[in-house]
Amino acid sequence: RPPRSTLFPYTTLFRSRGAALLAALALTVPMADSAHATTAVYLSEVEHALESDAVILATVGEQRVDRDPATGRLFTHTAVHLQKSLYGDAPVDFEVHQMGGRLGDEILRLPGDATLIPGEAVCLFVRQVDGFWYLTALQQSKYSVIPSLDGTLLERDLDEGLFHRNKVGPMRPFVDDSEGSPMTLARLAIILEEVAPVPAPAANGGEQ
Repeated sequence: RPPRSTLFPYTTLFRSRGAALLAALALTVPMADSAHATTAVYLSEVEHALESDAVILATVGEQRVDRDPATGRLFTHTAVHLQKSLYGDAPVDFEVHQMGGRLGDEILRLPGDATLIPGEAVCLFVRQVDGFWYLTALQQSKYSVIPSLDGTLLERDLDEGLFHRNKVGPMRPFVDDSEGSPMTLARLAIILEEVAPVPAPAANGGEQ
């Protein structure tokens, strides 16, 4: 079980990465009916990668749900099997931890979080905190991998509480204007190549 300080990773990440991580934070806002909505700042693919430890193609495996005894919150732990790393490094097999889940008759859901479905092929943006892996930015961090005649497409749901960051003035609601130019695996790979860390020079005069 993750230590208490990482069970809800967004607070921990904010402390460790500073103001830049505001883009990846989820903020829980009370609503009039005592339910909660989640708002988050939209990330470009470059911003998203820079806040992640890895971007991977993977297969979703089995899930388990348990309760944190310290907070009473439910958490879902989803097995992930790495197929290919597009950016950074991640283990071949690891678990993604998310707040929420179903245990008996109790259901807890964090609005705006991604839904991982066992058996699904996905592209995930993930980050590690104290040895445990999380989606970098909730629903933004999961693409479904869709084979097509035009190449492999990457599709995701961005339907809850996203906002664009403005240099001046208040944030404005996110509007998905990607119709007509869908994200493809090939396009994402090119974007990630541009922001990938530069390898350190080899020893012995740079010879490999």
